[in-house]
Amino acid sequence: MVGNPESKRLKVAALNLFYPTASPFFLKAMLSNCDTASRWEGIIDMDGLVIDEQTIMASRILVPWALPEAGREVLKKSKLRVTYLHGPGGELPTLEELVQAVKKADVLLPRGTQPVPREVLVANPALRGVANHGVGYDSVDVVSATELGIPVTNTPDILTETTADLAWGLLIATARKIPQTHNFTVSGRFTGPVGHPFMGMDSTK
Repeated sequence: MVGNPESKRLKVAALNLFYPTASPFFLKAMLSNCDTASRWEGIIDMDGLVIDEQTIMASRILVPWALPEAGREVLKKSKLRVTYLHGPGGELPTLEELVQAVKKADVLLPRGTQPVPREVLVANPALRGVANHGVGYDSVDVVSATELGIPVTNTPDILTETTADLAWGLLIATARKIPQTHNFTVSGRFTGPVGHPFMGMDSTK
């Protein structure tokens, strides 16, 4: 990919759209997936994608779920054209609604568990990518996406420390019999110190 240092360039805040780990790969894949006539010119650097302003304004992102406000702010600053598709209570769109909406998008940004079947992928021959907002990607028909030449990304490792925290929480709760003690207390049977039954053991032993 060759950048034009003389063109007016815009640093896209959208690098943080899909979390720092996944974004460079996703954006680079989008660029290489464009056909020759509409290929974006830009470079990937440590801070994000640098791209010409006229081209970036033509990029349309479909977010078919209730993305939290922090994510919406990032999208707003990125200057991308974003469409949100969900019910007033955050309900996900039906398959039919998603198929119709994706026809007007360049990139689909579904939530981690939202199904993206073949019907959605084939609805738009110009779809440039699917950026799954989650660690997994089993909700996306990756086989069909590969066949159609559509890049699919996820957010690997974003929940690694979170999972580790919860694992430690479970270990300590088990060692110190926290669930049993809680149940005993809320049952109304607690009247004072009960001694050994709920002492548990040190988590380091």
